[in-house]
Amino acid sequence: PPYDFKDVDGRPEGYSVDLMTAVAREIGMDIEFRSSPGQDLVPNLEAGKVDIVALVAYSDERAKSIDYSEPHIVAYDGIFIRDSETQIRSERDLAGKTLIVLAGDVAEPFIRARPEIKSMLIAQSAYEAMGRLSAGEGDAFIGPLVVGLKVMETAGYPHVRLADFPNIFWYKRETGFAVRKGNAELLQRLNHGLRAVKASGEYEKIYQKWFSRLDPVAIALREERERLIVGFTIAAAGLLFISGIALAFRREVGRKTESLAESEGRYRGLVDNLPGVVYRCANDENWTMEFISDHITDITGYTAADFVQNRVRSYGSVIYPDDRAHVQQVVLAAIASKAPFTLDYRMLHKDGSIRFVHENGVPLFDDNGNVRFLEGVVFDVSERKRISELLASQQAKLVSSARMSALGEMAGGIAHEINNPLAIINGRANQLQELAVAGNVDSKVAARIASSIEVTVSRISKIVRSLRHVARDTEFDPYELIPVAQMIEETLELSEQKMKHHGVELRVIQETPDANVECRPVQIIQILINLINNAYDAVMERPADKWIEVRVREFTKDSENWVDISVADSGGGVPDELLDRVFLPFFTTKGVGRGTGLGLSISKSLAEDHRGQLFLDRQAREIEGRTRFVLRLPVRQRIESEPHPAHSS
Repeated sequence: PPYDFKDVDGRPEGYSVDLMTAVAREIGMDIEFRSSPGQDLVPNLEAGKVDIVALVAYSDERAKSIDYSEPHIVAYDGIFIRDSETQIRSERDLAGKTLIVLAGDVAEPFIRARPEIKSMLIAQSAYEAMGRLSAGEGDAFIGPLVVGLKVMETAGYPHVRLADFPNIFWYKRETGFAVRKGNAELLQRLNHGLRAVKASGEYEKIYQKWFSRLDPVAIALREERERLIVGFTIAAAGLLFISGIALAFRREVGRKTESLAESEGRYRGLVDNLPGVVYRCANDENWTMEFISDHITDITGYTAADFVQNRVRSYGSVIYPDDRAHVQQVVLAAIASKAPFTLDYRMLHKDGSIRFVHENGVPLFDDNGNVRFLEGVVFDVSERKRISELLASQQAKLVSSARMSALGEMAGGIAHEINNPLAIINGRANQLQELAVAGNVDSKVAARIASSIEVTVSRISKIVRSLRHVARDTEFDPYELIPVAQMIEETLELSEQKMKHHGVELRVIQETPDANVECRPVQIIQILINLINNAYDAVMERPADKWIEVRVREFTKDSENWVDISVADSGGGVPDELLDRVFLPFFTTKGVGRGTGLGLSISKSLAEDHRGQLFLDRQAREIEGRTRFVLRLPVRQRIESEPHPAHSS
């Protein structure tokens, strides 16, 4: 009693019977009740004689052979003493005493571990314990509070009472359903049913039915009410008035209780439907969980009950070891600043895999400024991270593809760049051969011819070096400080002859000849190649006055140095209806087979990776009627990005 006993007809009755019946109804389970002495409950479960024990208090020893549901009752034990012989007003008064405990009860190991306790007596039931206490065999009986109160109520023991210090505080009973070790499917169903019963409000009614009148506070209130009734008998009118107030109060309490149950149900439904793990934990070494939602199973493979009060494992144990220091550092910083925190870290799944998570949390403080709890939500971002890495890989491939496409468009020009110097070398070699055949080799003439050949070979070497430079993979290149003039020279090495062959004038205006930028040079050259290719295609539509201008200027804005590299052309300009589309991926005005539509889009992305910008200078278009693209780069890179300067006029 009062957990399980029989009614007048011999049928099972009590809190565990009512609760188990309600849970079974929610999950569609047929059940048969059996009863046994308290010390036989766990052995019967371990032996397979029963499938579920409805009321078992957690202990580390029991957890080796059975698994627990979420707790449905959390309570402390009571200390019962004889009326006059023993006084216990604080925990210190237990020292030197002989204590009676129940066989197999969770109180037993805790008391054995306390050296100040004189001795311990084992009783097989609460009735036996109360009887031995009444007979003077021990100084106090420590056991479940409501059980002891029920025994006192039903069996008498007039000389036994609750101690002035009634509760034992160094541990608490977390009591729930128990199943044999490893029976995860059944445990999951029980947890689901228990939540449903709580959400419906039925659990509150069951609890009130079996425990409210056994609560010491409720008992004291009832006794006080009985004394008041005697006094109020003299004043009938006053009694009716107070009774009316009490009735109204009782109705209000009932209404509030139902409202609270409904609110709890809505809250539980909201938490269960969130796409993340909701938690409340202590700010200790392993983040001991006061509450954690069921979605933790999706991330770690372990149930929420495993983490509450570190029953089976701590939350800290499933954080990837290399990330724990980082998590601790972020949390401590948030506490110091009394601000919310966000962080990303890895967690270990039960199957050995690694999950990536994102956490939003906040520390909660008491009136003295001490941390009470940490609360927050943890989201599984493993799939998002996988997609992000895939997109980054695809972007790198697109950048490489666009670079090859740009080189392909320049292939004809590159052929001119190399064929012309080869023709010069061939002509000079023929001159040397003719002089040798005629036997009229003049040393000065030969030296002049050899010098011409050397200059021409150097020209070819520069072209090949530029081609190899641009064609290689640059994803992991470091930033380096490099002259802007050098990057422009390498770009023009690949296109200068093509421009001359088609009558296009190339203008390079260095307003700041010594300008340097910290960058990945190949990526900047790729941007310039794309801009010059686009300009070339634009001017080729004109019958005359074909020119492309590359201009470099350095300026200072907001105490930082910047470099603008602009590419303008004499083409017809970008039509109004296309102004907002030129940087969109796969958008192109070129004919089929003449462009991928990725050049400007990828160039813009590369510029932003350098903390810079690539934009169309609309003012130049409005005033001059020309197209001018501007590549704006900071002279020095920084670890943390800062706002870009606005487009200059």
